[in-house]
Amino acid sequence: MSKLKCLECNTILESVYRHDFQSCECPNGSFVDGGNDYMRFGCKDITKVLFWNEETKEFGPFNTTSEEENVEEQKGEDVECSESCLRHCPENN
Repeated sequence: MSKLKCLECNTILESVYRHDFQSCECPNGSFVDGGNDYMRFGCKDITKVLFWNEETKEFGPFNTTSEEENVEEQKGEDVECSESCLRHCPENN
C-alpha cells in the first residue's frame, strides 16, 4: 500500500489499490497513488510529508539514500530491455 502523512494538515493519505488517487486539500497539496502496484506521490514541500515504512511500521522522511542504494544494486543485474528501453538507455547510445 502507498501511504503518507501530510504534516501541514495532519492527514494520512492511503492508496490501497492501483489508480486509487488520494489527496489532501491543504496548501501543501500532498497526494499519493498506486496502492501495492507502485507509489506515485507529490507535494509542494517534501519536508512537510512523512512516508509509511512497511518494514518499521512507522512514518518517516523520504529517504533518498535507500533509493540510491537500490539503484546501485540493480545496475549489475542482467535485465531484458524492451525495444523502447534500448532506444533510450544511455549505455546503448
